[in-house]
Amino acid sequence: MYLRIGQGQLIAAFGPGAMADLPQRSVVVAGLDAWVGDRRQIREPRLARRVAELLKSPGIRLECPPEAQSDTPGFVQTYVFPLWFVTRDVVSGRPSKWRTRRLVQWADLEDQGRTFPMEGAGRSAVVPVRFVRACRRGHLGDIDWPAFAHGIRPACGGKLYFDERGASGDPGEAVIRCECGQERPLAQADDLEGAALGDCDGGRPWLGQDRVPTEKCTERNRLLVRAGANAWLAQTERVISLPGRDEGIRQAVEKVWIFLESAESAEDVGLERAKPRVREVLEGLTDKDVWESVKERRGDLTTARKPVKLEELQALISQSNPIGEDTLKGTLFARVLPRREWERPWMAGIERVLLVERTSRIHPL
Repeated sequence: MYLRIGQGQLIAAFGPGAMADLPQRSVVVAGLDAWVGDRRQIREPRLARRVAELLKSPGIRLECPPEAQSDTPGFVQTYVFPLWFVTRDVVSGRPSKWRTRRLVQWADLEDQGRTFPMEGAGRSAVVPVRFVRACRRGHLGDIDWPAFAHGIRPACGGKLYFDERGASGDPGEAVIRCECGQERPLAQADDLEGAALGDCDGGRPWLGQDRVPTEKCTERNRLLVRAGANAWLAQTERVISLPGRDEGIRQAVEKVWIFLESAESAEDVGLERAKPRVREVLEGLTDKDVWESVKERRGDLTTARKPVKLEELQALISQSNPIGEDTLKGTLFARVLPRREWERPWMAGIERVLLVERTSRIHPL
């Protein structure tokens, strides 16, 4: 089954680790290594530097999510999560005020995960359990329901039941029960002091269910509503695409990138100038400036730079007029508004008015 999701949705709502509901099951969006298709590179050096600083990484390559084309597929893989389900059909075993359903695992389902064989009652459709566990560091995993129901006692391996009183879905109205008689109110999972869900194991199911957790974590597990608004929140970092002072250097490097992509130093740039095409394009530019631009193009962002917002402010208050180009491909076009158009007595303290007419790209991360 395929769902059509926009690139903006992948960034804002369905990034790696986000959970999404499908008609028969819930899934978690896979990590970036499982995003298939051509991904256009975003050339925003200031944004890349900022992200590299936040991640403490020497270099970052920014890319758009894959886009489906007529000749090349583009899709984002997902994994089934959670792996615990409850049956739609109720079973007996509680007073009438309770709604009792079986709590079952993905491995026990039939019809490609659509139904569960009930004893003497045919098959029942299933829905993903509403609750999972997570920690403050962002790790995620299935709740060990047998262990939760039995508490300090070892799990007996018996059938599990999800008992609900009411239809609100509130944990205070649910009980997890084993056929052996052991049971536990789901509300106890919210008690961090009681450690009902245990300690986090560093699980990251968006990397694949067969991936053994390797990241150590000392946080305590917390109860998380799978479809809750706090289940996944995107972290955004925004910059305005500005025509910087080095735009001419970047354009020159782009034209002869096939010659400069293997350069390892400013001296290598000088050696490449022996080629007529490179010498012509880089005329008037120093090897040092070209080498800095090559490193930016490559994603090597170790060079110290000004803060992102300071660079934006300096570009906007510079004496250049206009700023950028008024073209469809231009990232920014701004011009100084003539004084005669805005000068009024109450504007006496204003020195200059800049009219920003085009900002074609503002990249959220």
